[in-house]
Amino acid sequence: MDPALQAKLAELVERMLADSDGPVADPVQRQRLHELRDALDTLRLTVKYLAFDLEATRRENTILRKELAQRKKR
Repeated sequence: MDPALQAKLAELVERMLADSDGPVADPVQRQRLHELRDALDTLRLTVKYLAFDLEATRRENTILRKELAQRKKR
C-alpha cells in the first residue's frame, strides 16, 4: 500500500478513535464504537485489496503492452 495513503488512513483512525480509549458506559455509544471499528477494519481490508488489485493490473498491463509491441514488430 502507498505509504502516503497508509499515513493518512492511520491519521484518520487516530482522530476517530481518540476519545474511544476511555470507558464507555452508554450502550448506544458502545454499539456505535463497535460499528465504527468494524467499518474501519472493513475499510482497511478494502484499501489493501484495491492496492493489490491495482498493482496486479499494472503488471498485467505491462506484460500485455510488451506482447503487443512484439506482435507489431512481426
